[in-house]
Amino acid sequence: MLRSVIVFVWLGGAIASRIVGASNAEVGPTYAMLTKMQGSWKTACHSAGGGAQSGFVIDYLNVSFTQLDIKAHVFSDELCRVSVSQWPARYHYVLGRPLTLASGDAVFELNLTEITDPAEAWNLHPANLIKLESGQLLLGQTPSTDKPATTRLDLLETQTPFVRR
Repeated sequence: MLRSVIVFVWLGGAIASRIVGASNAEVGPTYAMLTKMQGSWKTACHSAGGGAQSGFVIDYLNVSFTQLDIKAHVFSDELCRVSVSQWPARYHYVLGRPLTLASGDAVFELNLTEITDPAEAWNLHPANLIKLESGQLLLGQTPSTDKPATTRLDLLETQTPFVRR
């Protein structure tokens, strides 16, 4: 059971208070980020990666308290009107500490554990990144080479940002 204690401190005529939990953790940037990232997101229609012959995709992301549901909705046309297939996946996540990339981007660690990815279509890196800025949610850029699962990604995928649905 989590017990909280309210601590009052006398500051030159004013009383300040803060809530201290059992772990002495304070509400900070990680909690704020966790709150902001909740909800439904999607990308704009974009190439599936191999040009027009590979089709076009809109990626949908639903973030709940500890789970990411992500689905690629594949289309045959560049306006994303003629649906061909869908590729769903589900991950548990833990939002980690804030950090700054070499690029100067302020991000958060996003540790992922695959629950289901039936087509192995997503294969999100387990030591990922997340950034939320100006209404856009960015995840870490999947490396072109095999990066060990324990090695944190160090670039953001900026070509296909997620926006609120």
